[in-house]
Amino acid sequence: SSNVARKFSAKCINLHVPAILSTAEIAATLRAESLIAKQLDAISDCNKTLFAVGSCKPDSHVASSGVATQKELEDYIANGAVGVLCGRFIDAKGDPVSGPLDDRMMGIELEELRHRDMGILVSVGEERVPAAVAAIRGGYATHVVTNQSCASAMMELA
Repeated sequence: SSNVARKFSAKCINLHVPAILSTAEIAATLRAESLIAKQLDAISDCNKTLFAVGSCKPDSHVASSGVATQKELEDYIANGAVGVLCGRFIDAKGDPVSGPLDDRMMGIELEELRHRDMGILVSVGEERVPAAVAAIRGGYATHVVTNQSCASAMMELA
């Protein structure tokens, strides 16, 4: 995202913290740190976002990167999760799915992403189609960048 922003003379705001922390207390402490609080405020004030979604499959990035254990992933799926958006789990309508990681997660809250002037979703891969459709249904994406096969699969699911 930084490279894209630079190419277009745009401002990019990244959050420089782990996606998930070991305890809710550590997450709360970091959110209160001045530098991180300023980054979170700046992200909240953005009117445009560039984001991707991930699947909830056992071999997905959220599982292989260690963000969620298989048990945690299964809990989210049991509660209706079909995808992951900015580290947050969403259901088929794009609504947040509560689960065991919520208090330990660092990053923007999903409600803050909805209805921005522009939300650019970049999504390729058949396994991400349910998550991409959910992100569109949830009001996070105003524009979608994908390939033809995913676009066709998204239209079939919609």
